[in-house]
Amino acid sequence: MRYAIVATLVLGTLAACSSDGVDPSALGSWGGHEILVRSTPAAVDIQLACGAFVRAATPLRLDASGQFAFTDTLRGIGGNRDTLPNSSYSKSPVRVTGRVIGDSLSVSLLAASLPQVHQYGARKGAPSDVAGLVCRA
Repeated sequence: MRYAIVATLVLGTLAACSSDGVDPSALGSWGGHEILVRSTPAAVDIQLACGAFVRAATPLRLDASGQFAFTDTLRGIGGNRDTLPNSSYSKSPVRVTGRVIGDSLSVSLLAASLPQVHQYGARKGAPSDVAGLVCRA
């Protein structure tokens, strides 16, 4: 009986993690004000207001406390002259950090083309207003 309990615990733990080591709680779609995040076992796509986006060819890997961090490129079209120099994101290196807690996602972006750290919050399965936002040219 003791072996059956241990085997059940081990198999249950293995089932909670995908075969590539990506925590299942990091997978899915999150929406919020000015942000939409889609995470798959192979990549993460972050869409922001004004046509900015980050498409990382790496999964969202969470540590034991649900935090993640990666560096990629902030890309985009258009822009808001109040927040972005020359109204262009031009391919700027960006540091993305955040945390997943249950169905909540927090994301912070720091890039040379942004005058400050931009912070966002989103909920799993919630809609985003990214497509409906219009930025001044």
